[in-house]
Amino acid sequence: MNTIKTPQELRKERQKKRIAQSLSLIGAGTLIALGMWGATWLIQSSPAVFGAAQNMVASVVQLTTNFRSAEDEVLAITSDNTLVHSNEPFILSWTHTGSVTDGVYKVSYQCDENITMSTDSGNTNIPCDTKFTITDTSIELTPILKNSRFQAMPITVYFTKDDGTELEDTVLFVVETNNTSENTPTDNSDEQETPTTPTAPTPNQTPGDKTEQTIEIPRDDTPINGKVDLVVRVLKTGILNSDTNEFTEKESILVTDRGGIFFEVINLGTKTSEKWKFNTVLPTTPAYTFNSDEQEQLAPGDRIEFTLGFDNVVHETEGTITINIDPGNTLDEVTRDNNTTQTIIKIIQ
Repeated sequence: MNTIKTPQELRKERQKKRIAQSLSLIGAGTLIALGMWGATWLIQSSPAVFGAAQNMVASVVQLTTNFRSAEDEVLAITSDNTLVHSNEPFILSWTHTGSVTDGVYKVSYQCDENITMSTDSGNTNIPCDTKFTITDTSIELTPILKNSRFQAMPITVYFTKDDGTELEDTVLFVVETNNTSENTPTDNSDEQETPTTPTAPTPNQTPGDKTEQTIEIPRDDTPINGKVDLVVRVLKTGILNSDTNEFTEKESILVTDRGGIFFEVINLGTKTSEKWKFNTVLPTTPAYTFNSDEQEQLAPGDRIEFTLGFDNVVHETEGTITINIDPGNTLDEVTRDNNTTQTIIKIIQ
């Protein structure tokens, strides 16, 4: 049986409902306000969290590796710095290990209208795309750059054996000027007292078969007691196909391209390395440093080739890429001078 409520009881029930509804609205508003305050606090107090996430999406898109085990005979360019300056000499050096046989070393650099190369403190010009015979495992070279602020310059070292077979190793060097005045064609003319001397080197070059010599390379066959020597070398720069991730070598890239760098790390020491890491500073917007996972141990002569791709290329005319091996200094190495390298890539807007 239904109970009939008095008017006073009905008024009290209506008041309770209004109070409950008001409290509900106040509570929801408070939660929304707290949520907005919390989001604002998180953004203001933790920009690194959002920046890191944004960088990850914006920058690194692909990393591939290719392990190559040690060969019986290894020829490898080991110059400490591959970013060199116009009109300043640098040392091109290399190592040759393993079952070394009789033969001769030769050096060649790729032809480019903006680059010439000389040796003997600038007194002897070296023709491009020509194998220049060397009687040692290093040579002092002086690049001369004109009409450009910087230019890529692949250099190849060859070892031609007596039986005609050949080893070779190529590394990408970049020549840059310190100021724009070096780009004028009259830079060296004032100091040339005998302008006819540059024509002499070609006939004076001795054929390889007349300057061959046996290079004795000391070897350490006790890798347990030896030392690690990881060397990083830039091999190519270019772009990655956004669909297939195929790498294509290019001297310059569009700002809309997926940029790429192809480099390798080789152990030229006499001891197997521990696991190691590397990082790479990429020319992206916003700036981003890629930190690798642990990489596999490398025995003497072993190497790993890396292809690293990145999006959001910086809106500049050029971008610098820096690679640093073992940034935590965890490895006991012969030297750390060859653990870092830089290169420059041209960017077209």
